[in-house]
Amino acid sequence: MWIFCPTHFLSIVAARDLDAPGHPIDPTRLVVRARRREHLEALIQSHPDLLCALAIMATPTRDYAFRIVVMKEAFAEVMRRQVMGIDYDNFKSAAAAANGHASPYVEALHRVWTVMRGTQK
Repeated sequence: MWIFCPTHFLSIVAARDLDAPGHPIDPTRLVVRARRREHLEALIQSHPDLLCALAIMATPTRDYAFRIVVMKEAFAEVMRRQVMGIDYDNFKSAAAAANGHASPYVEALHRVWTVMRGTQK
């Protein structure tokens, strides 16, 4: 799952149980990945009661350079809070207000918007 927020972009996948033979999916945990460390830092800072004990792992040779492992229930609450906290009527404008209009993140959001618009019929 990809999640774009005004201050961060995340990729969320199921965690693997590295202690089990064959490394099956762990149904209780998620890996939350980001391309920029500050995106995970922003997430953790906005939900310290749920995420403050998590260490950000640097994985520079992987497709996402930073990641945390979190319990599904905790991350579901993070997402519920984020949804309940939406107070803007234009996502790209909110991202520009949070990051600056010329930030690389906001520029990337505009490119994603354009590509996805091409899929609309």
